[in-house]
Amino acid sequence: MSSKGRAKDRIVTPASPDIARFLSGSILRQPSSVELGWKNFAVERRTIVPSEFPELAMDRHFLILWEGHVAEGETASRGGRFSAYKKYPDT
Repeated sequence: MSSKGRAKDRIVTPASPDIARFLSGSILRQPSSVELGWKNFAVERRTIVPSEFPELAMDRHFLILWEGHVAEGETASRGGRFSAYKKYPDT
């Protein structure tokens, strides 16, 4: 998809800065719940292209529903080893 197509689909509305920082490079697809004024809670529908991100310490909790494709990655386990994981759509 061209960058023009992606820009056209982008929603222009106030968005959660915490979600935007966590999912950097993502595109907001529907209006954010930020406009509802809920305290410390936001709901957003975003699209993000496959990419790699370094581990990031957060002071917030995120509840994420993956749609469309399997998300694959690695997580640190005991003894300094890494274990592969897969996050399936709609889970």
